[in-house]
Amino acid sequence: MQDMHVVIDADQLIYSAGFAAKGEPLSHVLNLVKKGIAKIVEGSGAETHQLYIGGSGNFREELTFDYKANRTADKPEYYAEIKQYMRDTHDAITVDGMETDDMVSVILYEDFVRYAGDKNLTTIILSSPDKDLKNTPGWHHNPRTDEVFWVTEEQAGRHFWYQMALGDSSDNIKGLPYCTDEMIFKYSLPKSARRGCGKATARKLLEQTTSVEEAKQAVTECYIAWGESEEWSDNQTYDYMNLQGKLLWMCRELDEVGDPIQFTLPRDEYDRQAERRRSEAYARLPEGA
Repeated sequence: MQDMHVVIDADQLIYSAGFAAKGEPLSHVLNLVKKGIAKIVEGSGAETHQLYIGGSGNFREELTFDYKANRTADKPEYYAEIKQYMRDTHDAITVDGMETDDMVSVILYEDFVRYAGDKNLTTIILSSPDKDLKNTPGWHHNPRTDEVFWVTEEQAGRHFWYQMALGDSSDNIKGLPYCTDEMIFKYSLPKSARRGCGKATARKLLEQTTSVEEAKQAVTECYIAWGESEEWSDNQTYDYMNLQGKLLWMCRELDEVGDPIQFTLPRDEYDRQAERRRSEAYARLPEGA
């Protein structure tokens, strides 16, 4: 393995160290931060590191006012001081216009592509406890468990479609609201899926597929069936599904001006699947119906 460089989602460290040392003097809090950084570097096995912290703006907040609306606005007492310490002492880079997660995801994916997904040649490790980052292939480090693990392109893609079914309650992302009786029967899903698509339903749905493409088709079909049950138009269902994808997708690339390239479900793929579904449903009708 090459000499490794760990990119750190330091926003997580700001909150964990800041709240852990609540009521303590600033010097004590900053010492916890320093130890936390050292622990990540050691646990990841990297020779070098770079911190990234959140700045201003987040494109997801422009997509919907509901994004993270369920979270409190509480910040650690020394929030601003910790961030300044990270900038001054550890050369932390401020990320604007997107989440810190997106930036470290972009860096990880760039390295993954550069070395054609060869885990013996890649040089970047991404350190964050955020489960969303499993949507990006490459080396990962969980600072809470010190686990270092490799995520393949296949695993990353399947995890994204798992999240598209499940949503993300911590970020107030709804995902697939529920599964219709037809989809429950077709994919052998638990009956509880009629009330909502929880972890058991999302796992079971993905278990019925053997590839990322099949996972995408299964989840898309469930969205289409749900939209029909709600008497939504194709445009309404497509827009809703596309929004969930934009909110859940960890950006992998930036465009020519440095803005994150967001998820987009190709409309022609959606239309083809919707038409195929309707053709199959028509074929099942009794003769003369």
